Amino acid sequence: MNAFFLPSIRRRRQSGAAAVEFTVLAALLLLLGLAAIEAARWHQVRQVLHLALLEAARAGAMAHGDPRRIRAAFLQSLLPLHAHPQGPAEAARRRDRALESLERNAGLPAWRIEVLSPAPDAFRRHARRWPARAGQLPADAAGLPAIGNDFQPEQHARPPAGPGPDIFEANTLRLRLRYLHRPMLPPVRALLGLWDGGPDAYNRRALARGLLPMQMELALEMHSHPVDWARARRRTENVTHGKCEAAACD
Repeated sequence: MNAFFLPSIRRRRQSGAAAVEFTVLAALLLLLGLAAIEAARWHQVRQVLHLALLEAARAGAMAHGDPRRIRAAFLQSLLPLHAHPQGPAEAARRRDRALESLERNAGLPAWRIEVLSPAPDAFRRHARRWPARAGQLPADAAGLPAIGNDFQPEQHARPPAGPGPDIFEANTLRLRLRYLHRPMLPPVRALLGLWDGGPDAYNRRALARGLLPMQMELALEMHSHPVDWARARRRTENVTHGKCEAAACD
């Protein structure tokens, strides 16, 4: 009798061990698959953000660094992330809803573009005030300091007195983008919540809420006269002049 039951017991034990091994292996494969999807989604978002920031810089370079043009071009270029069969109008509504949801969850702007260059010292050294004329400056830039974009080699040969960036650096538009990305997997969001964002208040608050603050910079040569829009009375939402590490910037 014992000889009859022993093989049966061994088979049941082997079957149970195989089931446990299969469950563990399946769980690992599932996690790896989800991680691959998460990484692919992150890569896709980053690619779109880079192209959107490039389009924003192009718009700014052609429009005297106008922050309204920068903002509009960036938002328009985000539409591929929210594409919909009903067309661009529905994609824009989905984009707006997604950004509003991010802002509610984070208590932060869902994205921010910082205009790092031309910097204030570039305007102090190279800018002059000139009236708005056809082909020169837009009407709403009248009275604001602006840097000449033409004859840069000649300007460089006769630099103004005092320290500061040269005329070529003064005619470079440099943008830094911050964008909040919400991972799909709850474990990833939980891990982000354990990460210390350092002294940067924007990053610290985003990470505490399980959001990944994606950041990138881009520089492009200006093709119009840079205007010191920081001195304008109006402010453009999501676009700030100068580096800002606070949760909210003026």
